[in-house]
Formats: sequence, C-alpha cells, structure tokens
Amino acid sequence: MNDLIKKIVQMRLVKRHWAILIIIAAWFIFSSPYFLKGLIPFPSKYLVTFFAPWSAEYGMPLKNNAMPDVITQIYPWKRLTIDTWKTGHVPLWNPYSFSGTIHAANYQTAVFSPFNLLFLLLPMIDAWSVLVLLQPLLAGLFMYGFLRSLDRSSEASLVGSVAFMFCGFIVVWMAYATLGFAALWLPVTLFAIHSGFKKYSWWTLCLLTLGLALSFFSGHFQISLYVAGLTLVYLLWETVRTKQWARGGQLFAFYILGILLVTP
Repeated sequence: MNDLIKKIVQMRLVKRHWAILIIIAAWFIFSSPYFLKGLIPFPSKYLVTFFAPWSAEYGMPLKNNAMPDVITQIYPWKRLTIDTWKTGHVPLWNPYSFSGTIHAANYQTAVFSPFNLLFLLLPMIDAWSVLVLLQPLLAGLFMYGFLRSLDRSSEASLVGSVAFMFCGFIVVWMAYATLGFAALWLPVTLFAIHSGFKKYSWWTLCLLTLGLALSFFSGHFQISLYVAGLTLVYLLWETVRTKQWARGGQLFAFYILGILLVTP
C-alpha cells in the first residue's frame, strides 16, 4: 500500500513538473562531456595554439580571439580569489600584476559572488567546471519560473526557457563564468516585479534587491547595467499599466537598495 502511494505521488510530481525535468535533462545532455567523460570546460589548448612561438606549430584554423582571456585572466583571478578567501582575508589586492593592482575592485574577478562557495566544497577544477556549467541550468529554471508567473502554459514556458538557456550569448561566453551569471538574474528581477504587483510580499521585494545585487556581483559590469536598465523599464511599465503607484514606489525603493548594495 505504501509503495502504491509513493508511486502515485511520484507520478503526480512528474506530471506537474515535467517541463522542469526536461530542462534538467537537456542541461545534463549538454553537460555530459564533463559528467560522463571527465572533460573540463576550460580552453587550455589556447596556451599552445594562440600564443607565439608555439602557435606556429600548433595553430588552429579558426580562433576565438576573446577565449584566451579565460586562461590569462579569468581563471588566474579566480584562483587568487579563492586562495585568498581560504586564508581568511578579503582578496582586495593582486600582487602578481605589474607591481600590484586592485583585485576586488576589478569587476570581472567576481570576488563577492556567492558561487565562490563551490570552491570551498569541491576541488578547484571540479568547482570551476560546475561553475561554468551551472549558467545555462539556472538561466533556464529562472526563465521558466518567470514565464509561468505570466500565466503562460508549461509548453510555452519550456520553449522560452530552453531558448534563453541555450541562446548564443550565454553559450558563447560560458567559459568566462561571468557574463552568463550576470545575465541570468534578469528573469529573477522581472519575476519579482511582476509578482510584487500581483500580491504584496516582503519576499518579492527582497528578491528584487538580491537579484539585482547578485547580477552585479557576478563579474561583468556591462551586462549588469543592461539587467538593471531592463529591470527599471519593466518596473516603470508595470507601474503605469497597473496604476499601482504606491506599490511601484515600494518596488523602486528596493530596486535602489539593490544598487546601493554593490556601490563602493
């Protein structure tokens, strides 16, 4: 009897959340080179195929001129960030560039990203791999939640979330582990605004603040500016559309709070 009840519950959960399961399955297939073959999402071959004199012997027919930044900047910065945090200090300074240069104030170091906790739980290379691969998964789940809040069907929300999580921008810049994280918080802020106008809740107000702040903490200022701008436009649009001026003012206050959290 208990087994029958468990099966019924499981069937109901699958029927209710089938779209989310498809998103996770699609992400797993996309990430299978790491999970099944142990391949690392790190462009290490650029060490010999892009820089002279080795590139003369091991050159590539097609090169992405931005990709070497991952091995010369992004990953070394991440290693310095994590190693410094592990000593119990805030990684404010990079002593290895020139005679020393700012580190925490360099947005692309993502010093205050909460995803740095992965590196305290996993070996460095596995934490890096999970960090990179989490971007499309979170983007898809967040977009699905936002579209469902707009009363879109599960099918329509699934299409929208898959289109967003595997869009050219997120996939092309995945190896940086910064731009995708900065962008994927957009559905969260839009969800918070839409939900805030439907029903007052401190949870949605805080979600707006955190979503905006986490975008800026993700490591790419330009993309976070786009997120902040689109969030503000959507907030103004919803305020005018619903004519809930007081509610719009409350949401705007928490929008400003999100900006203040990341100001120097």
